[in-house]
Amino acid sequence: MLVEHCDTIWLRAHSKSVTEPISDSDERYSSDKLYRLHLQAPNFWSLTLYDALTASGLDNGQPFPSLNSHDRPLVNADGSVDLYVGPSSPPGKEANWLKTVPGKGYFTILRLYSPTEAYLDGTWKANDLEEIH
Repeated sequence: MLVEHCDTIWLRAHSKSVTEPISDSDERYSSDKLYRLHLQAPNFWSLTLYDALTASGLDNGQPFPSLNSHDRPLVNADGSVDLYVGPSSPPGKEANWLKTVPGKGYFTILRLYSPTEAYLDGTWKANDLEEIH
């Protein structure tokens, strides 16, 4: 996972971005497959899909190519959130889903606002997108 330093022009103070152009195995994510991001983030977070060619928000037919903690996603019993990225939503998980466009490349950016000390010192790391079969 590539971590960028974000300044107050790009994001407000005390924020970090995590960019996910490729998986840990150096394979690009496919817009034809469904992935899950299991996220345990205590503060405000946002996951956004970007078009791989233009670097603008992915035109996927949804009102916004992003989900964040204020969108009221379904939350697991332990307080974590499972977000889904793919061409179709898993049944009952529409509130936690970002649509990809088959055949169109994309990348994700996970923004963590007011990240905890565990993130800043490297003892906490966001999970990678995992393919769901």
